[in-house]
Amino acid sequence: LTILAKRLTFTEGTVGFSGSLVPYLNLTATSTTSSATVTIVVSGEATNPKFNFSSVPALPEDEVLAQL
Repeated sequence: LTILAKRLTFTEGTVGFSGSLVPYLNLTATSTTSSATVTIVVSGEATNPKFNFSSVPALPEDEVLAQL
């Protein structure tokens, strides 16, 4: 997936239903820049997803977002 000229590679992904019409998401994508590998995890109900950003090497979240 390419967003704003940044390439994201999905490394894991499941979408499921557990008794509701609202799907549950568990998606992981990575992007490699010249200075870091950024990982994005999207989880939870599709109507209220949670986003978790991390990187290697570890950076503060605002710097991780700037890498994207």
